[in-house]
Amino acid sequence: MKTLVVKFDAYAGKDYHYLVDDTAKVSVGDNVVVHNGSEYRVVKVIDIKAGASARATKTVVTILNGDVFAEYQEANKRVAEQRDLFARLDQLLAQESENNKYRLLAQGNSEAADILSKLGIK
Repeated sequence: MKTLVVKFDAYAGKDYHYLVDDTAKVSVGDNVVVHNGSEYRVVKVIDIKAGASARATKTVVTILNGDVFAEYQEANKRVAEQRDLFARLDQLLAQESENNKYRLLAQGNSEAADILSKLGIK
């Protein structure tokens, strides 16, 4: 085990110790999720100590290192692309709906049919 030393914003003057497995990929400056006894918090790692600290009474919930953040950003990029594709589909649907009402009008109105032809709407 190794000990991660963290600080909570509300308790800036005091540091807290949490344990992680020796194989955990973590660096000073990474964010980690910990449980402070009543709720989960995201805190910054300010130091890493070899071995288990006597002050540590809990383990880290998860480590938010650069790799995790990169995966998060990539997932959000895919979500944004999906949002843009749905927006484009909505745009196309609105245009097609608009054109359909003109096509319906043109079925019984030769002037409307002539206008649609000039506009290139089939």
